[in-house]
Amino acid sequence: MVSLSLLLIWSSINNNSITYAIFSNITTTTNPSQNVVVKNDDTNMLNNQINNVIRNKNISNQAPTTITSPSNQNPLVDLETMMFGKSSFSSNGLRLLADVAPFRIVGGHVSVNLPSNDIKVIAAQITDRGIEHAVIVDLTKTLTISSAEALYHTDLGASISGTNPFTKKHDTVFQFTDLLLWNSGSSSIELNDDNAITMVIVYQ
Repeated sequence: MVSLSLLLIWSSINNNSITYAIFSNITTTTNPSQNVVVKNDDTNMLNNQINNVIRNKNISNQAPTTITSPSNQNPLVDLETMMFGKSSFSSNGLRLLADVAPFRIVGGHVSVNLPSNDIKVIAAQITDRGIEHAVIVDLTKTLTISSAEALYHTDLGASISGTNPFTKKHDTVFQFTDLLLWNSGSSSIELNDDNAITMVIVYQ
């Protein structure tokens, strides 16, 4: 039996693979009838490690996954309920109901319990430059509960035309960003625990 220490070198192209060397002990058994070469397990272990490196390199070279907003494919829907509670709503006062920027409102529904028809819902397009467009949304009375309480509702669309409460001129909002509550009366209005608003907002 003769034991030899051999150096096995395997070199590859350096773009997408790895250059490496394997030191392997090879034992040669001399026999008049046969020659048997037996390799140790170090080669298989090193091959597995190299395969793992190549596999990880291929994964890392893949293009990054691009995540887009779900609203690019389908509109999003939000349901909001706001209780006004006992409070005083001053004359010409504004209360912010919803702001979906940088998205745009394209539909929905508003139901509100109010003590006075002087309170209006405003659809507005608001940017850093201020209120670009605004329209008073027509509310339809659906139920008179008492002399100081009634239910109103309205539908929202991607485009609404009407009177701009700030310029007093005709205006149109297209895929607007904000909903406001406005006391258009000349005096303050007292709100109570029954007064509330529910909004289904579809935005994209």
